[in-house]
Amino acid sequence: MKLKRGDEYLVRTRHLKIKLVPVEELNKKLIVCTDEQEKRELTRIISECEEDPENKPWYAPWDIVLKEDESKKIGSFSFNGTDELKAVSFTSEMDETYKRLGYFKEACGAMAEWAFLYDIYFLDTLVDDDDLSSLNFFKSIGFKENGKSELSVVMTKEKAPGYLSTFLCVGLMIGIAASVPVSKHLYGAVAGSIAGALAGYIMDLNKNREKNSYRKERKKKLEL
Repeated sequence: MKLKRGDEYLVRTRHLKIKLVPVEELNKKLIVCTDEQEKRELTRIISECEEDPENKPWYAPWDIVLKEDESKKIGSFSFNGTDELKAVSFTSEMDETYKRLGYFKEACGAMAEWAFLYDIYFLDTLVDDDDLSSLNFFKSIGFKENGKSELSVVMTKEKAPGYLSTFLCVGLMIGIAASVPVSKHLYGAVAGSIAGALAGYIMDLNKNREKNSYRKERKKKLEL
């Protein structure tokens, strides 16, 4: 997955391009929209994007298109803003024609990966409690049942720890670079790996403590 930051947000997968819909395009849709409920939703989204432009990817919808035919929109993905517990919920849909070809799994996986690039610990989506197909689908890509809301099940995916492997690699490279003589490469690699692993372990430990704290708060919130 590749992310382009700037005016355009674009997530690429093997078969898909997932593009953030520009606010200008949302305004055009609003002008021609005749459905009152859709009008209110578009107005809300546009207002949030204009009030907080740096965070517009968490409010504006994303279009899912095929790489081989970008004119063909086959689905959409929308985050519903972030909250104080470092969680974000989303809604997604896929054209029925393309649903069982692996594209939906590819899109949801890529957008989860994109969200976890940021300071987000939890990704939520609501699924009808009698929709066994969707429940099983989200379980297959790492989501777990995390409570109920009216007639829906809250499905949640948590961000995995990642600092240990990152710092291990960084430490390894620094250790090798610092010990230029060939005979010392091994010692440098070992020392760097140990230092990197220790730094990564401490970072992961701190992040896990923070995530556990937010998880407890979320549990209380869901039980209300």
